[in-house]
Amino acid sequence: MNGNNGNGNNSNGKNKRSIVHTKKISKGQKAADWLAKWAGSWSFIGLFMLFLFIWMTLNTYLFLFTQWDFYPFILLNLILSCIAALQAPIILMSQNRQSEIDRQRVQYDYLVDRKAEREIKGMQIDILEIKEAVLKQSTKSQASHLREEIKKIQEEINKLGSKIKNKK
Repeated sequence: MNGNNGNGNNSNGKNKRSIVHTKKISKGQKAADWLAKWAGSWSFIGLFMLFLFIWMTLNTYLFLFTQWDFYPFILLNLILSCIAALQAPIILMSQNRQSEIDRQRVQYDYLVDRKAEREIKGMQIDILEIKEAVLKQSTKSQASHLREEIKKIQEEINKLGSKIKNKK
């Protein structure tokens, strides 16, 4: 998830949800998120297995004469079916809400990327203009330097020409 730990916080501690998701969530949405988080944890699995073990133990061994749910534990099956029937849609609601947050985050990231792309293109144009100006400046300074060299060479040629004329 690219540094995201699943609850909207990046691993570096910045809360990206506050930037992207400004809509307030309802109590039902908070409850759905809590249930999805709790039902998907190892604590829940361990406690639920303990509950099932206690239920079956009490019904099988301790209350031989006063069992309230005989083997094959039809009441327990009913309870488990009800829990699953209620838990599944609540978890789906939480996942749908998280998907919407993710879509908003992707849209926000896309807009930021587009803005950065435009800024980079502008900076590239600026750099090209600076390069052109530097080249023109260096060309001008080189040209003036070459002119000075040419003048010096012409002066030396003139001096040499004068010396040659004087020797004849």
